Amino acid sequence: MVLTMAAVAADKGITRDDFGVRVRMTTHLPEQSGAAFHSEVHLSEKYSDRERRILFNSARACEVHHLLRGPVEFQERVILDAGE
Repeated sequence: MVLTMAAVAADKGITRDDFGVRVRMTTHLPEQSGAAFHSEVHLSEKYSDRERRILFNSARACEVHHLLRGPVEFQERVILDAGE
């Protein structure tokens, strides 16, 4: 989120040193699957209402959010490379 916010801020000419994000994850009960992500976007009061909306919306629109909204599947495998 912060990287997306920084990129948008740079593009819009907004200072990039007065925001941050804290994300907390909670998992569901063992018989359930999935997790919940709770995000707090911290913005300085020195930003205008317009700048706060831009930064908050950029945090909400980051690519990580798009990945985690739908079903996520992890597939792992080991690849043994021959020594050179």
